[in-house]
Amino acid sequence: VALAQRGLRTLLLDADLGLAGLDLALGVKPEHTLNEVLEGKFKPEEIVIEGPCGLRLLAACPGRYEMANLSPGERDSLTNAIDECAVNYDVLLTDTGAGINSNSVSFASSADEVILVATPDPTSMRDAYAMAKVLAKRAGVETIRFVANQVNSEAQAAELHDTLRGLIRRFLPVELTYLGCIPRDEVV
Repeated sequence: VALAQRGLRTLLLDADLGLAGLDLALGVKPEHTLNEVLEGKFKPEEIVIEGPCGLRLLAACPGRYEMANLSPGERDSLTNAIDECAVNYDVLLTDTGAGINSNSVSFASSADEVILVATPDPTSMRDAYAMAKVLAKRAGVETIRFVANQVNSEAQAAELHDTLRGLIRRFLPVELTYLGCIPRDEVV
């Protein structure tokens, strides 16, 4: 939303293909989703919907097992179609699902920049390290940016970054740079 507010033509891709939720987060109701693009019924540009402040969304359909488990050929076909649509935008922001499944790794590794978001929860930090490891070893990603989410303070965010960066430097050829934090908010 912030990118769209700055005047950038911004396309948000819900690449959590099996458990999509960006439509709910943005308060929009898509008529068509990426599964229909994969089925050949629509092109991505035909299903783009408008979100807040001019942000555009390519929505996925939650609860579709087959979308969560695309074959490499299906994923390549979908990625190519999305890439053709994305040339009409200044920014393509891809939100992958959590975890190291092939869809998430493929979409993340094809990005110009990878931003890893983790919370202070130990399982989240372990998952963040696992994603960094897979991206480094399977996709050759050398730089990852980090955002600490649901933190109580800047100090806690810096500590999370330092901990994760130390672990990554010890075992992986990846640079982890700090972008900032999102404070915990009980209202949210």
